[in-house]
Amino acid sequence: MEVDVSDRHLKCGSYWALATRAIAAAMLAALAAIAPAQAGGVSVLTYHNDNSRTGWNPNETELTPTNVNASQFGLIFRVLLDGNVFAQPLYVPQVTIAGAPHNVVVAATENASVYAIDADTGAVLWRHAFPSSPSIRPASATCDCLSECYGKGPQGLTGTPTIDVGLDSIYVVARTNEYHGTHYVNYQLHALSIKSGADRVTPRLIELSAVATGGVTVRLSPKCNLQRPGLAEANGNIYVAFGSEGDQQPATTTGWLAAYDAQTLGPSRMGPQPPAVCPRSNT
Repeated sequence: MEVDVSDRHLKCGSYWALATRAIAAAMLAALAAIAPAQAGGVSVLTYHNDNSRTGWNPNETELTPTNVNASQFGLIFRVLLDGNVFAQPLYVPQVTIAGAPHNVVVAATENASVYAIDADTGAVLWRHAFPSSPSIRPASATCDCLSECYGKGPQGLTGTPTIDVGLDSIYVVARTNEYHGTHYVNYQLHALSIKSGADRVTPRLIELSAVATGGVTVRLSPKCNLQRPGLAEANGNIYVAFGSEGDQQPATTTGWLAAYDAQTLGPSRMGPQPPAVCPRSNT
């Protein structure tokens, strides 16, 4: 996986500048806003800029159809990552790392790594690899969950993270295989420090169950539910959503939405709440 970063070489203002190129069966592109070190620029802390997912930067002052051209806007460096990037890269300006300020691009890979990259130089400031234990590895999709066995490669970090600068936290959901004599898959919610990449609090193992229509108890299946939607933060909570992994098995095609406390990753500050569950459909 290579990350290509483009710079329009103008003096100030915010601009869209990160394009990710996945070199695999398909090519994907994503954008993040970064800016020169002297200006910092506008933060991009969640998928498509805001919880409405508009993708709009209301503070753009410099980019125009005139100055976005081959002579003023182009590639300035490439960064080699350890896997494909499906999640949108995010951007935090003026983060103090190792005693110096940096404009930081945050990128998450399907090989279950999170990178902090200097937006001006392309230097990797830190990398947090999930998992750190040799007994665990990034999860891969399995054919019994999927029609046509789509996506056999690693699916370690798929949903776009969300960032809370005030809490020094990058919230990500890592999907890993743990081997304890048998094959086992789990999801964990992490709050990584923007400054170091270390876990700020103890990760939260995501285990969900609810009573669905007809009184049937359904449970989140880490093996066959995919955490694809971008994470969101609102009212002191981190919201995590799950969909199906291809709808091949009717018993595992339930959708989920759960909330966790942004400070502790414990139960939502709304009080004990059952996860929202979407009923299965035959259409």
